[in-house]
Amino acid sequence: MSWSISMIGTPAGVVDGLKRNSDLLCGQSREEYDAAKPHLIGLVEQVVGQKVKLNACGSAAFHDGVKKHGSCSVSLDAFYGDFLGDPATAEKA
Repeated sequence: MSWSISMIGTPAGVVDGLKRNSDLLCGQSREEYDAAKPHLIGLVEQVVGQKVKLNACGSAAFHDGVKKHGSCSVSLDAFYGDFLGDPATAEKA
């Protein structure tokens, strides 16, 4: 089974998203994601005063209920800057 996630935001916002993402998964994908989640949260919480972009995915193969293969890939980028929205939907000052 596999899972994948991509988020951009403040560290607190991304951590909240990571916590809520479990509810979107089920079965073995959820179990694999939940096993990786505390580690992902720990990495994101190391970023202070910047925004983050997190891309992560994982997969595993089981045979007779025994995990035979597993992998996880994570990319975490910290950056400064503002989030810019669509000018057509931006509030007028």
